[in-house]
Amino acid sequence: MDGDFVTKSWAARLLGGLRRAPVNGQRTRHQRILSQVHFSGGARADQVADMLEAAGFTDLRVDTNLGPVHRAQARQFGWQKALLRRSEHRYAISARKPAPS
Repeated sequence: MDGDFVTKSWAARLLGGLRRAPVNGQRTRHQRILSQVHFSGGARADQVADMLEAAGFTDLRVDTNLGPVHRAQARQFGWQKALLRRSEHRYAISARKPAPS
């Protein structure tokens, strides 16, 4: 399970205006770290699946219908965090790596 936590959803953009700005350079530090990772532009399910396939994995299944997960998490979160989770690009990928011949 993973998600694109870089690309801001409509809900994140809307709620972002209601939150206080990060303090003590946290945003700058986060941006510096993010710029050094492979998916600095966001990890989309199709990109990850393509990489797994190129690495030799087979029987790939991508599930972006995570409604039951979101509902279970929403019981533990406030309404803002629950809304954010539902609006983010989250996914589960399963695949099989063939045994060496």
